[in-house]
Amino acid sequence: MILKNILEAKLWLCFFFLVVFSGTALAQGPLILEDEVSNTDDGLFSMASILKNKESNYYFPIKNLAETSDTLKIEPMISLGIAVIPMRGFMQNPLGSSVYPVSEIGAAELESTNNFSVQDALNQIPGVKMDSRGYNGSRRLSLRGTIARSPFGVRNVRMKVNGFPITSSDGSSALELIEPADIQSMTIYKGPSGSYEMTGTGGVISTKLKSVYKPVAASAELTHGSTAFMRTHFSAGFAKKKISARISGVYSSNDGYRAQEANDKKQLTLTANYEVNNRLKYDVLGMLYEGYWELPGHITLDDVEEDPTSANPNSVDYNAHVARRRAYIGVHQRADISEQLWSDTWIFGHFSDKLNPYGTFPGFQGLKDEASRELGGRTEFTFMPNLSSYNWKFKLGTQWQNFSNQIEEFNNVLGEKGTLKYDNSTEVTEGLIFASAEYRLNNKLTANGQLGYNIYNLDNSGINPNNAARLDYSIKGNTKVLPRVGVNYKFNDDLSTSLSYAQGVGYPSIFEWVDTDSGLFSNTLDAETSDNLELSFKGRNKIGKGEFDWLVSGYSARVTNTITERENEEEITFYENSGESSQLGVEGQVSYSESFGSSAVKVYATFTYNDYALKNDTGSTKLNIAGIPDYVAGFGAQFKRKGLSLDVNGRYVSEITTTIGEDYNSETDYLLLNAKAGYSFNKKKPWRYTVELGTNNLLDQTYTSFYRLNGNGGKIYNPMAGFNMYASLKVNFN
Repeated sequence: MILKNILEAKLWLCFFFLVVFSGTALAQGPLILEDEVSNTDDGLFSMASILKNKESNYYFPIKNLAETSDTLKIEPMISLGIAVIPMRGFMQNPLGSSVYPVSEIGAAELESTNNFSVQDALNQIPGVKMDSRGYNGSRRLSLRGTIARSPFGVRNVRMKVNGFPITSSDGSSALELIEPADIQSMTIYKGPSGSYEMTGTGGVISTKLKSVYKPVAASAELTHGSTAFMRTHFSAGFAKKKISARISGVYSSNDGYRAQEANDKKQLTLTANYEVNNRLKYDVLGMLYEGYWELPGHITLDDVEEDPTSANPNSVDYNAHVARRRAYIGVHQRADISEQLWSDTWIFGHFSDKLNPYGTFPGFQGLKDEASRELGGRTEFTFMPNLSSYNWKFKLGTQWQNFSNQIEEFNNVLGEKGTLKYDNSTEVTEGLIFASAEYRLNNKLTANGQLGYNIYNLDNSGINPNNAARLDYSIKGNTKVLPRVGVNYKFNDDLSTSLSYAQGVGYPSIFEWVDTDSGLFSNTLDAETSDNLELSFKGRNKIGKGEFDWLVSGYSARVTNTITERENEEEITFYENSGESSQLGVEGQVSYSESFGSSAVKVYATFTYNDYALKNDTGSTKLNIAGIPDYVAGFGAQFKRKGLSLDVNGRYVSEITTTIGEDYNSETDYLLLNAKAGYSFNKKKPWRYTVELGTNNLLDQTYTSFYRLNGNGGKIYNPMAGFNMYASLKVNFN
């Protein structure tokens, strides 16, 4: 009861206590490393030398275990102004001690695809699917089938940037804030076990932004492409003694492949670091975003055959689009309380407004005027009793978020406000207290256990003036206890295995609670819950002079109160709990990399198999789940020699079901192939110049990516661009 009262008090008391406790501990004086670390291996890369040598180009991320479960992992940080990620590619360390499913994308992987979207890189990760309408247009992201819950956006997937949550407590994530050119790495934790001390059943995507390590560093980029695509990006930063900072900006515009598909984007991103002393450090993250993207709507098969670039005529008449502005600011404190105990605290605010005229036919149209704000914080303590041997690691933390959204919807009169349809206000508060323990035995066995206590409160108020109906509804004290356990065993230097079990919860988002057409509040929805069991094997082998990495995993999940999108006879979208669903999946990835002289080569392949089905009322018949392909295969190759780079990547997606039930519509399978060539040269140090030429959809495939779920009468088509090209010029100063 005491725990619940603390959470319902919005956890401010807990945050205040933890922050004050951390700050008080700092007054004890500088941190002195004890001689107990001296019994580790000698040499430049020994634990003792890295801990004691602050000028080393290597870092010892023992305090960064919130981002990975790999322990005592030493990674190179090459001083080129921007951290350089080795050319490994779409693989976490396969013999690391992570007990939960995780994959990683580095800057090199993002550079190997087109550098103005994370879509192609993310789609090479098994279990991940990202769709869009044109570059920087409408976007949608799914981890292990979470796309079934939403026709747009990011739902039931938690996202972080530099440790700061950018997923609101209402369940939506600001994917557009993640600028590809600013990314150093992206870590993908899949499934409820991957939700990593957060709620959700889909998983978490944690992004780390680039930092500056030279006294001065700068870059500029200009890209032009088909469909009148244009993009400029710049960055500038410095590092001096105890302070460093980096600012970047981007402007892009795109006419789009289809009518009513144009978009543009403006964004500024600031990161700064200040080391007060060797026990206290602060990081700052600030992002300003302004975006505009048109909504072409779905069209019929006849429309596709006549003109695939056409838009839904009603979308044009209603001037369907989204105009969005965002401001995000956050401060992170790292405090070393002692050698074995440290704390991390994040405090952040996120403010947004949106104007959204929409409509695909007269019965489904409106104009939303929204404004929202979110305040939140997270504090966690990490305790490692013995740094040298690392047998135990403990973590205790709490997170709180409060989201407020005000929305007025009007009738859409040719893109202008008409009569008021409803006025609605929603406030969502979510709190979490979690604890975890990890144990390692003889560098062979790693066991991890987590327990989270989550509380979710919602208050909704509003009015529908058409019938004077009140839209007041509240959910109080909706609590969940989320256990997660996992074990990793290393057989030898070439083979390890892991087994994990986890429970997760996915609350409905604000757009699932409130019917966007009638304004009526759906008080029948319950949160999804998921049980997931997963087994994986991973290995690394030397083949000749190269290195072969592989991973295969299988999982079985049971989701109760499955939330799905439906359409009624008038084609109005609504959401409902469709019962229990089973989710079976197999994921695999292999890569081979080799360096010889000034050249390097890498090839990789990934594979995903999904068997997702809903049970009917009696449980005797399984019904297909919309939006999830049975098979997805990715592949790619990279070659580098001195300044020359050649990259090829592709993806095969099998037939996709677009309705729920035994009779269904579907999208045909397709194969995408992309290629890029680049050349870098130093005309005069410290300047570096790079020119690139790339192609998307090299085979000129006709396919639908941003499909419309549950479409009736064939209205499920959102054709994507065929063969297109782009060229880039980049300048770097280090």
